[in-house]
Amino acid sequence: MTYSQDPHFLFLLLQMALEKRLINCYLVREYLRLLRLWLPALVAPII
Repeated sequence: MTYSQDPHFLFLLLQMALEKRLINCYLVREYLRLLRLWLPALVAPII
């Protein structure tokens, strides 16, 4: 699976999770981990 290579998938994943209210600890941690890989400029000021 190559979802981690597509930054657009990260946004789709978050949107789907929010819509379905399926966000849990693992999903959040995994999403943030991938987000840091692709968008450090956005994550750095938040964290």
